[in-house]
Amino acid sequence: MAIDYRERSFASKNKPRRQPIGKYLLAVVVVVIIIFAAGFIGGWSACWFKMKKTAAVQQAAVNTAPSQQAPAGQLPPLPAQPKGQQTPLTFYETLPKGGKG
Repeated sequence: MAIDYRERSFASKNKPRRQPIGKYLLAVVVVVIIIFAAGFIGGWSACWFKMKKTAAVQQAAVNTAPSQQAPAGQLPPLPAQPKGQQTPLTFYETLPKGGKG
């Protein structure tokens, strides 16, 4: 019988397998891309709906504006205030007193 002169090394059989980090890294990158894309698409659609609504309001204003326009070269008249009355500026009094207006 042959004699083995190598030192014996004992390997622990209860050692858990190391999980591959590449799968976790790939999963994190995919989740970040999905979240970014969802935010980008949400912002784009919100802007698009706002532009669409603004365009509809402007189109309605253009359709009704010719009947209400003043002649060229004149400014529209400002609403007249009765003489002797000033615009009430109550916030000068309510702010120092702590009142809520």
